[in-house]
Amino acid sequence: MKRRLLRIGLLIAVLIGVGLLSWTPWCLQQARESIRLHNLAEAEEWLEQSRLIPWKSQERMFLKARIARKLGKNREFGRYLEAARLQGMDEERLELERMLQRAQLGDLQTLDEQFPDLLQRGEDLSAICEAYVLGLMMQFRIDQAMSIIEVWKADFPNDPQPYFLEGRLLEYQTFLDGAAIALKRAIDRAPHHTPALVALARVEADQQNYDAAIGWYQQAAAFMEEPQPALVGMARCYRDQGNLDEARQVLERALKRPEDDLVDAYRFVGARGETALAQAPIEMAKLELAENHPEEAIQWFERALAADSNDWKNRFLYGQTLQRIGEAERAAEHLAQAEDARTAFERADLLIDSVRKDPSDVEARYEMGLILMDHMSENNGLVWLKSVLKYDPHHVKTHQKLAEYFTMHMGENSEYARLAAYHAEQARLGETK
Repeated sequence: MKRRLLRIGLLIAVLIGVGLLSWTPWCLQQARESIRLHNLAEAEEWLEQSRLIPWKSQERMFLKARIARKLGKNREFGRYLEAARLQGMDEERLELERMLQRAQLGDLQTLDEQFPDLLQRGEDLSAICEAYVLGLMMQFRIDQAMSIIEVWKADFPNDPQPYFLEGRLLEYQTFLDGAAIALKRAIDRAPHHTPALVALARVEADQQNYDAAIGWYQQAAAFMEEPQPALVGMARCYRDQGNLDEARQVLERALKRPEDDLVDAYRFVGARGETALAQAPIEMAKLELAENHPEEAIQWFERALAADSNDWKNRFLYGQTLQRIGEAERAAEHLAQAEDARTAFERADLLIDSVRKDPSDVEARYEMGLILMDHMSENNGLVWLKSVLKYDPHHVKTHQKLAEYFTMHMGENSEYARLAAYHAEQARLGETK
């Protein structure tokens, strides 16, 4: 009897040991799958669970870095990747992840060169395709992005991300019916895919299908740790329907959200992070105007423009509202600024058409970069300027502008001094030819 109990005890101990040894790898695999399905909150939970057994910590740090990369948290990305390196992570995987980060930020030089070989190797292809498509989108290499998406869908038919990015591309090109189809396919594969839910809501709202849009926004809000992007979208739909009381209730909820996580929340759903703190205030300003409260609207316009001074449409509405309350001089100043930006973006529309017809039109790409740097986002402008060098590595004006930018911003990044010197030298060499 004692021997039997001993054997049972030993068996239980072995099973417990096997279970403990298997727990961390299983949690990490679940985290990888959640990341692939773009359920990053769930992935974080699995990574937290994996800490119960302190094993394979380098893989945990690596996956945390990947989540940070997908969220656009570049400092956290660097910190987690360095932690993974110090804990023994394979250098080849680390370098690939660095390359993917550069790619999704629009620096595609290395990935352009290595993509065929990476495609042949077939490792981590979903992550590679995603970063490549994001970079191609930033450089407005639309046809290439769509071709990668088709390969991605064929190799990973259950992956929601290619359908989501296809939907975003079609939305950007105002092919709204096609965008809705692609986004619904993403949601079919991952019902919790909040960026797809928010994008589909926006597409439905653009087609004035407000009830459908509100429904999608509500689903998105239920999955979001920070739901303000969905709440603001819902409020906009209610306002457009003329349901102003409901719009105000939802918007007041949105405005009560803490500001600390808003930039990440908007980036997560595909919006520009630098506009995050302006989104709820500008919607409240428009609601106050809809209720014929121009004085109240002024305060909200000023709060929105303090957060994002580059939105010419908001500045134009602010100028019009100043006119309504008799502030003619101030109104004229803001209306003039808005008109300058509007004219620039009208020119940008023509440049986009030129690049769509001929992606190698370096003069159009260069001018587009200057417009974006002056009127929208320095980061987006830099991506367009760097894309010029993809087609003409010796484009003198681009090297001059990049040298000027990196010289002016040397204090922001230790690499900028080297980049300033490099582009200045390339500009000098180009001028001597």
